[in-house]
Amino acid sequence: VWNIEIQTYFIEEAKKRGIRYRSMVSGAGHDAMIMADLTEVGLIFVPSKDGRSHCPEEWTDYEQLKKGVDVVLGTVMKIAKAIV
Repeated sequence: VWNIEIQTYFIEEAKKRGIRYRSMVSGAGHDAMIMADLTEVGLIFVPSKDGRSHCPEEWTDYEQLKKGVDVVLGTVMKIAKAIV
C-alpha cells in the first residue's frame, strides 16, 4: 500500500534534518489504506513515551511531534515542487 517513492522522500528528509529514523514493517492501516485507493500514500510514526500506543497512557512529546511534522512538510513541499 505504501508508495516506495514517498517513503524514500521521508527518509531523505529525515537525513537532511538530522532526525534519527527507523524503517519498519507495520500492520497499521489507519486512513492511509482507504486513501491508497485514490492516491499514493506514505506513513510515518513518531515515538510515544514508553512505546505506549492506543491506550490512555499514550503520550508523544511535542518535540517528537515537531520532527514528524517537519519530515512530512518537507516531503510534501518536495512533491509539490516536482508537480509545478
